[in-house]
Amino acid sequence: MVFCTECGHEQTDDQKFCRYCGERMPGAMLMRQLREEQSAIAKVQGVQVSPTQTATQQTIQNVQQVQQHSNQVLPPEQRPMNNNHVKNNQSATNNMLRDLANGD
Repeated sequence: MVFCTECGHEQTDDQKFCRYCGERMPGAMLMRQLREEQSAIAKVQGVQVSPTQTATQQTIQNVQQVQQHSNQVLPPEQRPMNNNHVKNNQSATNNMLRDLANGD
C-alpha cells in the first residue's frame, strides 16, 4: 500500500491516480523498485529486516516470477502459497481417504 502525497489517503500500489484527489501516483513498478532498494540499503547498513518484511519481499518475488513465466511450471518451493493452508488441506484429505478406506 502507498499513501497519496497530496491528501494522505491509502491507495493500492497499482493505482495511477489517487481515487480521492486525483493526484498522480507512482505505480506498481516504481513501488516495487523502491521496496527492493529499501531492502538492499537495509542489508548494506546492517539494519535488521523483520521476518514479515522478508516474507513479503519473497512473496512479491515469487508472484513476479509466476507472472513472468506464466507458461512455465515453477518448482513447488518457488510457488507463492500459504504453507499452513496446504498442510491443513493435505491433512484433511488424508483423513478423509483413511475414513473412506475404513468404511466410516
